Amino acid sequence: MPHGNIIALQGPFTRELNEALMRRFDIGYLVTKDGGAPGGFGEKAQAARNVGARLVVIRRPADSGEDYAAVLNECREMMACR
Repeated sequence: MPHGNIIALQGPFTRELNEALMRRFDIGYLVTKDGGAPGGFGEKAQAARNVGARLVVIRRPADSGEDYAAVLNECREMMACR
């Protein structure tokens, strides 16, 4: 993908600004992570709907995490290696 086709800004931004950018650059696909409310995801999603852009969402994979005993054991193993 040519660098000229990538817009990278740090938000969050209002729905209106998202729409203005999408219209200005004739954006047909918006690729974004799901940053939730703090990241302005709702505003981006609504803006994409309003201008007819396809929304491609990158979601964080589910994290099952480790239990306390497993983490403690791993810490002990790392400390033994020193």
